[in-house]
Amino acid sequence: METCSNGHTITSSGFYFITKDLQAPASSHGITIQSSNVTIDLMGFSLVGPRLVGGDYSGIWVDTAQGNDNIEIRNGTIRNFRYCGYYSAKTETEGHRLINIRAIENGNAGISIAGRTSLIKDCTSRENGEWGIFTLGYGTIITGNTCTRNGNQGIYGSMAAAITGNTCTWNTRAGIAGGHSGIIKENTCYYNEDGIYAGRGCTITGNTCSLNTNHGISVQEGSTVIGNTSFENANHGISFAGTYSYVDQNTCYNNGTNMNSCTNCTVGLNLAP
Repeated sequence: METCSNGHTITSSGFYFITKDLQAPASSHGITIQSSNVTIDLMGFSLVGPRLVGGDYSGIWVDTAQGNDNIEIRNGTIRNFRYCGYYSAKTETEGHRLINIRAIENGNAGISIAGRTSLIKDCTSRENGEWGIFTLGYGTIITGNTCTRNGNQGIYGSMAAAITGNTCTWNTRAGIAGGHSGIIKENTCYYNEDGIYAGRGCTITGNTCSLNTNHGISVQEGSTVIGNTSFENANHGISFAGTYSYVDQNTCYNNGTNMNSCTNCTVGLNLAP
């Protein structure tokens, strides 16, 4: 167990924590990680950047020259960094976990993870310059988060992501964008551009999308779309851009167009007058 100070570089595995708010200078990351098997507990305190000035530094930066698997960050706030709140760019890494983090007013993404099989849970990511949460690797679980007023998408989950139980509001582009073969389940998306944008072969179930400025739900080919509610969106309640989807038990009303036609799709009983 070891305390972290401002500008700290972690070079060995272990449990680390902070004991007060830390103010980072304009010339460094707040904390740099150069090891696998690291847990940092912010203990309810904040890691604070220099108000979006200086270089492209992040609150917590995982060194791309290292392997750095199995990293967990939890219980605190990361804000005001010019680049990201949390940034890990190496695609070969696995098992990062962000739990109960508030990522606020960072210049790019609140949370950005390129590695595989990560978990982002119970976080709040708001008013970041680009994404609230951005992931590239496959098999990420993104659950129970709140993403609002971000400059791009609230959540971007790459291929085979499970995106469940999130609330995404007032984001400039999609509230949630999912890559192909993912699960997008029981989310709430309103006042975004698209509520949900789903890639090929996704399963989209039990979501509620309303008052979005374009589509409530936009679906690519080969997807399963069951039991969603989409209302008062400016364009389509559910928009099908591809073919060969299965569509059943959805409720769409008071949209510009409730549901467009879906070529070579299997369409069950939907309420879309």
